[in-house]
Amino acid sequence: MNHISFPYLGLDFHLSETVDIFGLKIYWYAIIIAAGMLLAMCIAFFEFRKKGLQSDDLADFVLFAIPLGILGARLYYVIFEWSYYKAHPEDILAIWKGGLAVYGGIMAGAVVAVVFTRMKKIPFLWFADVATCGLLIAQSLGRWGNFVNAEAFGDLTNLPWAMVVEGPDVKPYSPFGPCHPTFLYESLWNAAGFIISYFIIYRLLKKDGFCLSFYLIWYGTGRFLIEGLRMDSLWLIEDVIRVSQLVSFISIIGGIATLFYIKKRDKKEINQISVQ
Repeated sequence: MNHISFPYLGLDFHLSETVDIFGLKIYWYAIIIAAGMLLAMCIAFFEFRKKGLQSDDLADFVLFAIPLGILGARLYYVIFEWSYYKAHPEDILAIWKGGLAVYGGIMAGAVVAVVFTRMKKIPFLWFADVATCGLLIAQSLGRWGNFVNAEAFGDLTNLPWAMVVEGPDVKPYSPFGPCHPTFLYESLWNAAGFIISYFIIYRLLKKDGFCLSFYLIWYGTGRFLIEGLRMDSLWLIEDVIRVSQLVSFISIIGGIATLFYIKKRDKKEINQISVQ
């Protein structure tokens, strides 16, 4: 049982990482992640139908993307924590103990998306727009799994919304004092990103690739800043370069490059029309 409190706000929570359903213990983290995935899928199915595409095709994508995404998330984490896992190989597959990296899952899902859209002859940029809109709300919800697990918190702070994490399940990198609720920062950042991406960029601008570009820049920026506050970062070079901050920087560059690609493509199409 974890004890999480927000002392300056007068909030206090006693949380178990599992829930007992018909005698079976299920991790809240898994339930919350599954709920986020389901919400993202509902958005995608809705947009598929609006565009007149087969929802069965999306089901095929989900069938491969989810397990491969989980595999990618775990592989990413294990690679950058290899000093531990080479000494404890029995824990490599023990995802119930924690250790799923968001960026690893995104990378694996992106590979599946490229193959899927080519096979089904679906415009990749449009599909990526729908996928990233759903991904933002799924990530926003998923961060509450970190809250239940008493993880993904930051360094010490005296801000009014600081939280204190205590209990037998608290990870060894706890700051043992009021700290930044970085899980909450990222959840709110992603929720705001979803509103901007889906309800403004996707529905009003209607330009394929804009939501993808926005996601890469928005999520990359937020993750870069928030990661700098976290106590449980994966390090590329200890105390020098955090893995997620490096990947976030690359993500931002990728988002900017995507915008330039869209602009160049549109200019080429206008020139072709002018020639005709």
